[in-house]
Amino acid sequence: MKIFVKIGSMILFCSLLFGANLPNIWTTGFGQGWLEYNISNEKEQFLIISCNVGYDDETDHNIVFSTSSKEFSGEDLAFIMDGNAYYPLSMPTNTRNGGNNWYDFSTNIANAQKIEVYNENQKIGEFNPSKESSKKVLKKLGVFMTQQKIVKLLDLPERTLRDWKKSRNRLYTLLENIEYEEAKSKIDVVDLDDTIEFNPKEFSQNLFWQTNQKSHQKVYSIISNYLGTLNSEDINTLCRKFGKNMVRAVLEDKYKKLYKKGYISTSGIDILLGGNYKENPIYKEILGLINDF
Repeated sequence: MKIFVKIGSMILFCSLLFGANLPNIWTTGFGQGWLEYNISNEKEQFLIISCNVGYDDETDHNIVFSTSSKEFSGEDLAFIMDGNAYYPLSMPTNTRNGGNNWYDFSTNIANAQKIEVYNENQKIGEFNPSKESSKKVLKKLGVFMTQQKIVKLLDLPERTLRDWKKSRNRLYTLLENIEYEEAKSKIDVVDLDDTIEFNPKEFSQNLFWQTNQKSHQKVYSIISNYLGTLNSEDINTLCRKFGKNMVRAVLEDKYKKLYKKGYISTSGIDILLGGNYKENPIYKEILGLINDF
């Protein structure tokens, strides 16, 4: 369970850490296990992004937006940056979806030329960071590995990583402070959104009928399509190429979407779906093949 830090203590700490700063210029500082990023605007509003890099194991990252009369905490804030919406702390960052939300926010804010801050669908602030300060100060924001990234990168059960955090703390700390993209390239790991070269000869049949030759396909599409074959050799190939955790994640996502839609279409007939997707016999069969790999 993640704990959100108290706003008042964070504002006091950050005022000591940063002091006064010019509007629309990112500044950064480190203290007491927190890596802080701070920006203000002409209205003397402040945005503070606080990354827990060693404070403790329970407290989550935090974002504070403050005016002269009011303060807002991260779980109550939404952002529009260059036309895209972000909800960085709508869920704890030690959950899969929460970790993805934080990663999307922290990697995109580094390039944002306009940051609009919202609370309860009302715009409460705006920042227009200088390109120079964004490039200099935010270049490391979002590049290090979260727990979800470590699990995906090393294809580990989450329970194993939690054990490492307690019993092999130096190893865990080392992993947390490695840049994700660099680690990913060194051990040749891909993300679900990556486009890679697909070789149909590696599978029992070619499900990308546009060509019989090698082609470039999304990782998610490759996994999703070949899970549907129920072919144990194809599923073993997926696990070997992409890791069990990634294959399992696509399986869950695929069936969640099917059950949310409420039916599956086959041979022109809509078959209604009800109950829990985890009780679906085909889902259970595929999950068994993945777990047995």
